[in-house]
Amino acid sequence: MEFGQTSKTYSLNKSTYINLRWIGIIGQFITINSVKFIFGFEFDYIIANPPFNISDWGGEKYDDDPRWVYGRPPVRNANYAWLQHMLWKLGPGGQAGVVLA
Repeated sequence: MEFGQTSKTYSLNKSTYINLRWIGIIGQFITINSVKFIFGFEFDYIIANPPFNISDWGGEKYDDDPRWVYGRPPVRNANYAWLQHMLWKLGPGGQAGVVLA
C-alpha cells in the first residue's frame, strides 16, 4: 500500500490522490497531524515537494536527532533537514524524487 502525507487542505490532498490514481498508484493519504502514523515506517519510494527555505523551522530543538546522519542541518535553513529526513525514511534500495525549488 502507498501512503501520502500533506499539510495542505483537503482539496490538494484529493487532487494529489486523483493524480496518483491516474498513473496507477492507489494509496491512502493522511494529514501532517498524523505524523505518529508515519514514524517507524520506511518507504521504497518518496516523491516530495517540501517547503524549502524555511528559516524558522525550529532546528535548535533537534540537536541530537537520529536523522542527521550527514551532519546537523543549519538552524536557520530547513533545506538540508528535509533532504536528510527523506533519506532517513527510505528503506534499503529505496528511491526518492525531490523538487528543489
